[in-house]
Amino acid sequence: MYDKELFQRVIKYCGITKCDPATDERIKEAQEQLELLFPIDYVSFIKEYGEGGIPGTCIFGMHGDYYTVVNRTKGFREQFNIPKEYIAVTKGSEKNKSWIICLDTSRMKDGICPAVWFDRKTFEITEYAESFDEVVDKEMMRLYLSRIKPYENEEQEKRFIPDGMGYKSVWMLIKGSDQKTIADKLLNGDVTFKEYRAGLEEIKKSDNRALVTADYEGKNYVIMPLTQEYFQQEWIERNCTDFPECYVFLTERVTETHGFLKAVNGKIVRYYYRDDDGIVDIGRPIIEEQMNEINLPHDMKEYREALKSKTKTIIDEDVIMEIALDAGSVEEYPYADVIIGELVK
Repeated sequence: MYDKELFQRVIKYCGITKCDPATDERIKEAQEQLELLFPIDYVSFIKEYGEGGIPGTCIFGMHGDYYTVVNRTKGFREQFNIPKEYIAVTKGSEKNKSWIICLDTSRMKDGICPAVWFDRKTFEITEYAESFDEVVDKEMMRLYLSRIKPYENEEQEKRFIPDGMGYKSVWMLIKGSDQKTIADKLLNGDVTFKEYRAGLEEIKKSDNRALVTADYEGKNYVIMPLTQEYFQQEWIERNCTDFPECYVFLTERVTETHGFLKAVNGKIVRYYYRDDDGIVDIGRPIIEEQMNEINLPHDMKEYREALKSKTKTIIDEDVIMEIALDAGSVEEYPYADVIIGELVK
């Protein structure tokens, strides 16, 4: 699935063409005209939006008479002789570059196919993305960095992470669940309910107790003991399978120990950790890293080189907070009662 939060942020600023969603009949007709099948993520997108007519990019769909996936793909077949297995989904140009991004249906697997970058000047073809969803993410990231981020600072200052998270702490952000479900899954049965700040004071005195915040904006936070025990991949994979989307952040300036991870239904998709002994770097950079143009060293050799050259991002508590703010900040917070209990092992 493409990152819907990023997509909504972009169209909030840039706008999007208003058109009817694509129907099953229209999609079937388009596939017959092109003599190929569409990948399921592309079908899902055009069934929701019809097309992606956003100022700065245009994701071809079913709407209109000209910028449709059928007309554009047939036109590029004639003009540039692109392979008949390709579906042209967007095009672009800037300075001396012009391109078409195509889905390569010849490599369809489980209803998903990769995308290639076709250079309209040199006719060169290079790998671009593993799926249509990743194409959307890349297009939205390009627009975010060029058109939105330069003007977003003032708005970002209005958003924050609730008290108790930040320097010298470990906390979790869970999306798509609720306070009771999270507490039932992560805390042992003997739990108590307390006001937010009273809860913070209680868990500061314990090495194994955590608090789960009230439901707010579709997200919950879990403030945890300052220990690496709950930042381990094994713990996440064992205990977080019920959570659609989960981030964990750890930052401790004194020992220069910093890390973050993202898991989807308990499966780790990104894990980055650095301490004095080394770096663990698993998975591809997530959207929040790209939004902040964070480019982390992969190992200690790159890290030492980056200290001199400044060509990579040195992770610290400020970097952790940048990622955390974009992953799940709030404009206000009710500070309602929290659930407190001992974390499961």
